[in-house]
Amino acid sequence: MDDWGHLVEDGTGTRWFYATLMDATERVREREELRRANERLEILTAFSNDVLFDIECGTGKAHVYGDFEGRFGRAPEQGDFVVNRRCQKPCELAITSHDLTPLMTQIGENSLVDFETSTPGADGEPVWYRYQSVVLYDEEGGPVRHVGRLLDTSEAALRESQFRRKAERDGLTGLYNRAAALDRIETALRTESRACMLIVVDVDDFKAVNDAYGHPEGDYVLKKLAIFLSQVMRKEDIVARIGGDEFLIFAPGLAAGPAADRVLEHLARGPFAGQRATDEVVDSAYHAAPTISVGAACCLTPPMPFEVLYAAADSTLYQVKEAGKAQYQLTVIG
Repeated sequence: MDDWGHLVEDGTGTRWFYATLMDATERVREREELRRANERLEILTAFSNDVLFDIECGTGKAHVYGDFEGRFGRAPEQGDFVVNRRCQKPCELAITSHDLTPLMTQIGENSLVDFETSTPGADGEPVWYRYQSVVLYDEEGGPVRHVGRLLDTSEAALRESQFRRKAERDGLTGLYNRAAALDRIETALRTESRACMLIVVDVDDFKAVNDAYGHPEGDYVLKKLAIFLSQVMRKEDIVARIGGDEFLIFAPGLAAGPAADRVLEHLARGPFAGQRATDEVVDSAYHAAPTISVGAACCLTPPMPFEVLYAAADSTLYQVKEAGKAQYQLTVIG
């Protein structure tokens, strides 16, 4: 509480002391909340790359919070803050930079935690955010406060995902491109302990398709085949277009046997078998219905260099071509 006293002497010489007691609990609480809010803002500013500024238009006083010099390599200038004029009054700023170093000395060594993570949103989709926090300690080393923030990075994460997908995907078919596929397959072959299979798929006489039907029809064939391969293979398998009419599939856990034979036979039939059998008419025009050749190599005991497994699969595909195409063959590597 606050107490106020006032000594008064009346006309008879008698002295009186008047005292007033006022409940200041709410005012003290508000003052403490304000202090904590200011300290919280300083902490969050100190461990981020943000620079905050507060300009008094009447006096030209400009208060700058944050490590401006550390971020930009120089002292702050008026042009850094008065960028888009919002009034006609000329600005002459008196800039004061606030040093937050003393505050940071209260933060224990290795106290800052900074990482990106996600949590399920209302629709079940991940909401990405950046988690930052520090712990403040007293002079005896005991924890006093834990201050942090969650920065919304969903939009940036979405853009990054879209850019990464665009860089990793084949523009025509939407499958992995050669570089992205090889990177994933090589990583898997270094860490995989199960048997695995590498499959090379090739469109028979693809040049003849382009010559007879035109390149748009050739593109149609490739896109149709890409959809077919994605539907036949499992979600965990890597399906890629590695150039021209050649596709590559990596299937971890798929070993030589009846199950593998069924998969390879299905692939060799291709997406156009029904059209060849019925001479199907699509969109009032005959589409090309080429056959498919498949060469596969099964690695029974990884790890194994990608080059070795690919050379075996590619050589097997060459044998299929020599044997008349439109079929599959499998090579097993112990």
